Amino acid sequence: MIISQNKSFGLALLVFVSLSILFGGIAALLTVFVGPGAVGSGTTELMAYLNGINYPKFIGIRTLFVKIFGTSLAVSAGLCIGKEGPLAHIGANIGQGVLYLPFDFLRKFRNNVNKREIACAGAAAGVSAAFGSPIGGTLFIYEVSRPSAFWSFELTWQTFFCSCVSTFMLGMLSNIGRGGDASFTNTGLIKFGHYSQESYEGHDIPFFLVLGVCGGLLGSFFNFVNGEINKLRSIYINTSVWKRILETLLLVTITSLLLFYAPLITASNCEHETDKLEAEFIQYTCPEGQFNPLATLLLNPEGTTIKAFLN
Repeated sequence: MIISQNKSFGLALLVFVSLSILFGGIAALLTVFVGPGAVGSGTTELMAYLNGINYPKFIGIRTLFVKIFGTSLAVSAGLCIGKEGPLAHIGANIGQGVLYLPFDFLRKFRNNVNKREIACAGAAAGVSAAFGSPIGGTLFIYEVSRPSAFWSFELTWQTFFCSCVSTFMLGMLSNIGRGGDASFTNTGLIKFGHYSQESYEGHDIPFFLVLGVCGGLLGSFFNFVNGEINKLRSIYINTSVWKRILETLLLVTITSLLLFYAPLITASNCEHETDKLEAEFIQYTCPEGQFNPLATLLLNPEGTTIKAFLN
């Protein structure tokens, strides 16, 4: 995105907000009218489902379709949403979908226990593929499924093996897609870059403590605000589907306006492009050959932004 002085700032704002509303609106319409089972992140619903609750339309072709495309559109709209829940939900849907392939030997697995075991493996595979961590994916689904009555030590190893296969195949296919060989060293959809090799000193510890306290307080404040907002949503946004759609459009509009106008805070802070930052440089209001650091952080993908902070 380039917003220079000789171009219309208002036109750029209109295009940016309009595209965000379009993507967010399509995602909301798909969720409400096509796949209502795809609503939410999927983690809470998966926890309920794995503990024996039959959640209507949580698993199905429509839910899988809407979850994949709806999440993609929501991210494109600029909404700040996580990936663990949607990927776990997608993995669980794909896992159970395999049981309904036209093979006779799969019929014996179409019972409540086996279907939930397959959902566990699929969800763990989805999280593992995102972060390139089979152990992390296994522990994630183990935590989500507790206190499930069907979980066993054998299922832990089966889920871990499924996660390993998922990570292995993703790494191999990713390298082949980039024109490399069939290696599997480049695993995970989300890359965090290379960490600094400098060792920490004793005088760094107080700063770590302050950072941890501030992070905990901000996290607690976020949870408090989120709880209060959900109380208001339960009162004013009830069963009306159009209220849900309007809520999404309002949230997308506010988010896109904040993302667009926030870089104006550092409009005068322009830097020259460098090879050290693996990101698409956003010129914003800076001169040719320079970029706005805040705009570059806000208007790049999440993985790129994290790498920029770590580098």
